[in-house]
Amino acid sequence: MNIKKQKSFVLIEMVFYAALIGFLSFAIFSTLNIAKRERVNAVAFSEVNYQGIMISSFISKKIKGADNVVIEGNDKLRIYPYENSEPITLSFIDNGLEIKDTNGSERINNKKVSISYFFVKDRSVVENENSISFSFVASYSNELGYKYSKKFYGSASTK
Repeated sequence: MNIKKQKSFVLIEMVFYAALIGFLSFAIFSTLNIAKRERVNAVAFSEVNYQGIMISSFISKKIKGADNVVIEGNDKLRIYPYENSEPITLSFIDNGLEIKDTNGSERINNKKVSISYFFVKDRSVVENENSISFSFVASYSNELGYKYSKKFYGSASTK
């Protein structure tokens, strides 16, 4: 009589392979989750830095090119590009910075980044010098609950 040997998995082998597949799945999904989180962090970091640098540069250029700057309160600037001209008004409104001129008003920052704690201060030592310092906080938050904020500082003097 011929007895054929059956080739099949033993229970312990099945448990081992199931555990191996489970471990590999866990490792792959964990790695993907970390990569997704890092991508979100990188997007938030770059968006906040881009908006902060762009806004700081914009404010500095407007002040440097102005004939006169008037501070109203702690969060509003009236920039007069040249003598007897209509002012450009820069003010903090609804989590953003708004610029108003003769063409209307426009929000400087985009909707992804909110601006808060916008302060301006006169640092002039000599009268009619108009040395202005400013600071603000740019913040990013997404639907997943990730938040990132950074404070920006700047200063400029009129021409």
